[in-house]
This record gives sequence, structure tokens and C-alpha cells, in this order.
Amino acid sequence: MKIKTKTLVNALSQIDLDKKAIDESSNLLLLNTIENKLSLNYTHHSLDTRINIVIDCEVVSDINIAVEIQEFIKLVKIIKSDTITLSIDCNKLKINNYSILIFKDYALTTSFEKEYTKILEMPSNQFAKMLNQVKPAISKDPARCDIKGVNINNINNKLNLVSTDSKFMIIKTADIYTQDFNEIIPDFAVKQIIKAFKSDELITLSLDKTIKYNSFLKIESNNISLVLRLIDDEYPDYTKILSLVGNEVVIVNKKELMAITQEAMAITTDNQNTIIFNFENNILEIKVKRQNKIRYSNQMAIKSLMKLEMGFDAGKLLNILKSIDDDIITLKLKDSQGIMQIEADNFIGIIMPIRI
Repeated sequence: MKIKTKTLVNALSQIDLDKKAIDESSNLLLLNTIENKLSLNYTHHSLDTRINIVIDCEVVSDINIAVEIQEFIKLVKIIKSDTITLSIDCNKLKINNYSILIFKDYALTTSFEKEYTKILEMPSNQFAKMLNQVKPAISKDPARCDIKGVNINNINNKLNLVSTDSKFMIIKTADIYTQDFNEIIPDFAVKQIIKAFKSDELITLSLDKTIKYNSFLKIESNNISLVLRLIDDEYPDYTKILSLVGNEVVIVNKKELMAITQEAMAITTDNQNTIIFNFENNILEIKVKRQNKIRYSNQMAIKSLMKLEMGFDAGKLLNILKSIDDDIITLKLKDSQGIMQIEADNFIGIIMPIRI
């Protein structure tokens, strides 16, 4: 069979190989033909995920084999011609002038073939972008499985993606009709989804919850199908945090706030990258103190007559700001010990203050 080299390279790039398999079978890429299409099927047993990508090709004969995935990718990447020819010769798969050992008549795993219920449909690149926006707040604490991923739910009849590391939170919403659900996508799967779904074609998200404590999510488009096991835990009730937001409102230019925060962060020396916000009479002054002396100070115009001083982790604040598309954002505050909420279109960021 013949395949465009670029098509095969792009398909292989959508398979995430950052985490090495624990068992040998997870190192295998399954190749099988369906009419004039080639199916690439990769199962990561240790992570309970499977991705299947279907690409166009010119089929000469049917194949149903498995190859070592790393070796296959390595050979494909060194091919310089525009077209790749795949053929079977005894126990080897020939890739143009190269060859690789194969496992013939390899049976596809059926552990992911379940009864799925459709929960929503949306453009794939919109879903991937939303995940990318909330990804910075995913917890890295191995002891907190409940927040080591992205919560996906339909609270308030919207699609909501939520992440938090308990110090800051990002919530991204979309006005998309969904069925009732409230699940947690694991962190490694978030990265896989962002990598695999980049086009504007529609994707369908479906759930299988037939086995207690063992829920699966299927995401599929015309040529990609990704199945993953969800985190078996309850996500914290983040709506309680939102109820603590204050009524003081500040209108801010995001780009200007980002620029000053980045400058201030470069001066910080503590582990929390502490910067000080001083709101007073339509001015926001951002400062860095070291040994009770001001080492950095800059000001920007805002819309607010409030008077308040509080500290924040500059790194976490920047993670929120970088995830916002809008140029003008709204800050909501209560007092120097309260949380700060950062609002934009279909976006909420929450950051906890630092004692100063």
C-alpha cells in the first residue's frame, strides 16, 4: 500500500508516547486495513487509554499486524520521499527500503468496547482549546487524585471545564447543550486530547458507566477515536469557592497587567514569587519587597476607587492571565485576606492571597 509520508507522520504525532508502557503489549502499534484506509491503533494498558487514527491510503492487500511503535516511528521519520510504501515480506514489514519485525494476525483488544451514551457534540478544536486554557491549574500533588485532572460537568446547563491545585483555579465555560454528567479527566489524558484533536470538525463525547468505579470516556471524530478511563473520585465543590467572592470590582487591561507582573516576578526571590497589589484611587501599584525595602514598583491605570493591599503568587497569576483571550478583564475582591476572582468572557480565574 502507498501512503503520503506527511499524512502518516501527522497521524503518528497524535499518539502520545511521553509515558513509557509498563507491560510489553503497550509498546505495540496495531495496523489493519479497512477498504482504502489504514487504521493505526495504540493501546496504553497501564493508563487505560486507547487511540485509533484512520488515514487514507492505496490498499494492495489486507493487513492485520502489530509492530514495535518506537521503531516504526523512527523509520517513518527518516524517510525523505513524499510517499511511503508498506508491504509484508515473511515476518517483516517493509517501509520503503527499511524493514521492521511484525506480529501477524494480532487481535485487537476488546476491553474498551463498551456501551457508550452520548453526552455532547462540539468542534474538536474548541474542546482542545478549552482544555489547554484550564490545564495550567491542574494539581501536581500525587496525593490528591481528586484534583489531578480536569473536572468536566454541566452545572448551570453549560459545559464547564475546571482545574485547581488548591492555590488557584481556572474555570472555562461554553454555551453547549449536554446531558447530565460530572467527571474527572486525568492529567495525562488532557495532554493527549489537546494533541489529537486540532481541526474544526465535530467530535462526540460519550460516557460508559456500566461498571461501578470504572467509567470510560470516548471522544471521536471522523478519523480519530480516543477512549480513556476517568478518575474514580469526586471533584471538590468549586461553587462554594465562588460564593466567597467579594463585591469590589476593578476593571483592568490584561496585557498591561501581564507585562508588569512579568517584570515584578523577575525581581522576586522567595519560593512563592510574592508580589504586592496596592489598589487606590483608580491606580494599581504592583510592588516587590525584599527585607522590608521596595525593590520594584510600577503603576497602571484601573477603574476602581477601592483602597486595598494584598499579595499574590506572580507565577500562578500569570498562568491565569495567559489563559484569557480578552483584553479587558474584571477583578472582584473582598478584603486583603479574601480570594481574587478574575473574570472574562466564559472564563473565571480564582487565586488565593499570600500573607504580606
